[in-house]
Amino acid sequence: MLFILEKFIGLVFLLAGLHRIFLKNRREYEAYTLLKLPKYTDYLIILIEIVAGLIIIFNLPGKYFALLIVAFIAIVGTLVLLYHNFDDIMETYNDLFTLNKNSLSVCLHVTYIVILFYILSEYGITKVYNK
Repeated sequence: MLFILEKFIGLVFLLAGLHRIFLKNRREYEAYTLLKLPKYTDYLIILIEIVAGLIIIFNLPGKYFALLIVAFIAIVGTLVLLYHNFDDIMETYNDLFTLNKNSLSVCLHVTYIVILFYILSEYGITKVYNK
């Protein structure tokens, strides 16, 4: 199961980096308006996401370091987003717990499913039947 989770998170970061290449206006809005990052930080983010995603997916040397880097980026990015946009985020809080017709809702629910499968795999089939 760890293998699947590693590929899943590697793919998430690889695709995020690739999308940022083609969605210049969106990435600039994200980096400079939402996160209030310094100019040209978006290019560094793209580079890190693509390289780390490839390292994780293809199990290349430095995979543990790549996982640490993407975890750090995800945590810091989320905290900075919350700091600058807390009130706006709270207005959409209920979207977390309802299905909607958009890719974000599907991605979020697929993530829930992956986490649930991981938890269930930790129980193992023999543990369930031996109770």
